[in-house]
Amino acid sequence: MEIHPNFLRVELVLSELIRKSEDIDADAIIGFDYETDNIVPVEETGVQLKRVLATGMAVKLSCTA
Repeated sequence: MEIHPNFLRVELVLSELIRKSEDIDADAIIGFDYETDNIVPVEETGVQLKRVLATGMAVKLSCTA
């Protein structure tokens, strides 16, 4: 089975969102969304990168009695 290249990019972005959420002691991540952008050339190396734009919301849950 072949893994789609966008899946690997999104997996990296989601991992970073999880790490940042843990840094702020969030309990859950809700509303994750992403899109891929055009290829961005890196002039110094000649490498072309595909940009992934992602948004998400981390929340802290609380309970009042």
